[in-house]
Amino acid sequence: MEEKRGARINGTFRWREQQTKDLLTIIADKVKDNPDLFEKPTAKRFYERIAESAPNLKHIKWDIMRTKMRHLKTSFLSALKWKDQHDAGLLENGDVIEYTKRMCPFFDELHAIFRERINMRPSFVFQSIESVSSLEHNEAVHNETELSIELVMDATTSSTLASATDTLPQASSENVADSSATCKPTNVTTEKMSLKRPRDCLSSFALLYEIQKNLLELEKEKLDFEREKEANSFKLQKLRLEKEERVEMEKIRLAHERLKSLNSQNCQHVLYS
Repeated sequence: MEEKRGARINGTFRWREQQTKDLLTIIADKVKDNPDLFEKPTAKRFYERIAESAPNLKHIKWDIMRTKMRHLKTSFLSALKWKDQHDAGLLENGDVIEYTKRMCPFFDELHAIFRERINMRPSFVFQSIESVSSLEHNEAVHNETELSIELVMDATTSSTLASATDTLPQASSENVADSSATCKPTNVTTEKMSLKRPRDCLSSFALLYEIQKNLLELEKEKLDFEREKEANSFKLQKLRLEKEERVEMEKIRLAHERLKSLNSQNCQHVLYS
């Protein structure tokens, strides 16, 4: 119970390194034979099964696991792109590996999970690390453009039909009746299109709302990630200072012991003299 309460600080889940390793190990084992099983049949069910099989993860909600994997995947793809750009000899091979590990500490584990997807779709790496917000914004603009084109075409078609009707020469009542009969299917089609148009608008608004919602979630995840990164940096700095302090204290103790030993030897020498 205390572990569950201590898992969150200021509303942010704090992953332990062993928990992250357990999560990646289980996922790698699940997808090693079929990469398409990742987050299938649904992300919720996928991570709930992991929580059921891993005591170390049983208190972690499925959406927190999914968010963690998104962060890890983003850092992995960034590190992979950087590695591909600098692996040609600009740096020593050891330096590339070290810096890649620094960018993504779990690079090897993530590579075991996503390597098949990368091999099957080489463009997957570079497309995935583009800004999600830019991609979603372009999709929204594209959908709005298609909707605008459809509305303009509908308006143009209606205007053309109206103009053609106005410019028809005067004819007998029989011809007028025939024309009216001919135009009826067009009016029915226009009514159907008019009924369909609000549903298209609602679909576009729903899509925009979903995109904005996802952007807000990504921004929140980014802030949480930066906050966690800053906290880890502070901990590392604190540990380094504590280590240096212990080293200095040990030096002082050894110097004191050495001085004490010299004084003892001098006293003995005076007594025997």
